[in-house]
Amino acid sequence: KGGPAASARIEAGDLLVSIGGVPIEGPDALLRYLTAERVGERVEAVLLRGDSRLTLAVVPAERA
Repeated sequence: KGGPAASARIEAGDLLVSIGGVPIEGPDALLRYLTAERVGERVEAVLLRGDSRLTLAVVPAERA
């Protein structure tokens, strides 16, 4: 609630396909992408929501 995912309108059940043009094949790939140098940098995330493919702008933030 209230974090970067919520700000980007990412919902529970969404499937992340890519972020910043990099395919995301699992949690480890996402963590590798979200390095400190990308914090605060706006990137596009492609995700699947039901039968729809969406592109959203996200701004990664530091973990609390």
